[in-house]
Amino acid sequence: MFSLIENYSKKFKKEEQILKNLSSGNFKFFGVPRGANSFLSCVLGNYFSKETLVIVSPFNNEAELLFREALSFLPPDDLIFLPGNEAIPYEHTHYSPEIKRDRIKALSAILNQKKKLIFASVSGILQTVPPKDLLESKSITIKKGKQYKQQDLIKKLIEAGYRREDVCEVFGDFSVKGEILDVFSPFSNLPIRIDFFDDEVESIKIFDPESQKSMGEVKETT
Repeated sequence: MFSLIENYSKKFKKEEQILKNLSSGNFKFFGVPRGANSFLSCVLGNYFSKETLVIVSPFNNEAELLFREALSFLPPDDLIFLPGNEAIPYEHTHYSPEIKRDRIKALSAILNQKKKLIFASVSGILQTVPPKDLLESKSITIKKGKQYKQQDLIKKLIEAGYRREDVCEVFGDFSVKGEILDVFSPFSNLPIRIDFFDDEVESIKIFDPESQKSMGEVKETT
C-alpha cells in the first residue's frame, strides 16, 4: 500500500500546475469519491513528507474515520488523530475518557515531532491547550531498576488529573496497594502495575483490567 502512495506522490511532481498550486497553499480537489478522501490525504501527506499536514473534518467521528482508513496506507507512527470537545457552548458536560486519551496521545506526539499527518475535527483544532512546558512537565517515564519515591509519583498523577480508585479499571485511574502502584495511562491499551522494593522499581507489568491478572512484563512505561 505504501508503494502505491509513493507512486501517486510522484505523479504530483510531474504536474507543474498542481505543484505550483499545492505550494501556494490554495488548491481544491473536486469530484473526489468519499471513500477516496483518506487515500488522497495520505498521498498529500507523503508529498509534503517534510512538513506537518492537517486534515480538518467537521466532527470527531468523521476525522476518526479518515484516520482509521489512513492506517491502511501509512504507518501508524506517521498519523495523529486529534478530537475535541463537541459539547454545546456553556453546557456543563464532561469529556469522554476516549477523547481525553486521544487528545493526550495526539498532543504528546505533536510535541515530540514524531508524526506528520494530523486528522482533526474543528473542535479539536479550536480547543485551547496548555503551554508546551506545562504539557512536558506532566509526562513521567518509569523505568525498571530506577529509583522513584512512590508518594511523589502519586502526587504527580493527581496533579495530571488521574483519579485514585480502589481498583484500576479504566483510563485515567490509578490505585495503590502497599508497594504496588497500578496506573492506566493514555499511552497504553492496558493498565500498568508498578511493583516497588523500597524506592526501586522492581517490575513493571501489563495487566487485564477485568481479571486484574498480569499479562506480561515491560522495561519502562510513560
